[in-house]
Amino acid sequence: MALVLLQVVFWAIASLASLASFVVFRGAALLIVALLQLFKIPRRASYDAVEFAGGLIRSALERVTEHAWDAAVSLASSLFEALASAAAGSLQLTTSAVAELVEKTRSKLEEMSEVPPQVLEAASEMVAKIADSVWNSYKDAVGYIMDNV
Repeated sequence: MALVLLQVVFWAIASLASLASFVVFRGAALLIVALLQLFKIPRRASYDAVEFAGGLIRSALERVTEHAWDAAVSLASSLFEALASAAAGSLQLTTSAVAELVEKTRSKLEEMSEVPPQVLEAASEMVAKIADSVWNSYKDAVGYIMDNV
């Protein structure tokens, strides 16, 4: 249960980092191109370009906020479910006999010794995905600037 919850948390963090890097690099690329185009077009069109860039930034921020809110709600829901199941499990354990508690504790400790390698693997995978996403967003932004300048 804990491993699944950690994987959900790692996925959410990686997704938010990917989205944030995409928005930052794409927004910067669009602004640079728009600013460079301002020097080439008449004043009225430059005003429209600035309005377009502002609208683009606003929509990107709304999207990021929406994704962050969805991730927070999902995380809160998962935590609530985990707490509810933990409370139910705790109630069940307190009503059981002492011998059963010792046996379950021993088996749980054995299971817990297997979790850390999986957690480390999931965390390293998340970091690799974030780094790859940031690099790809950077390359896309630079490519966009070079194509449009």
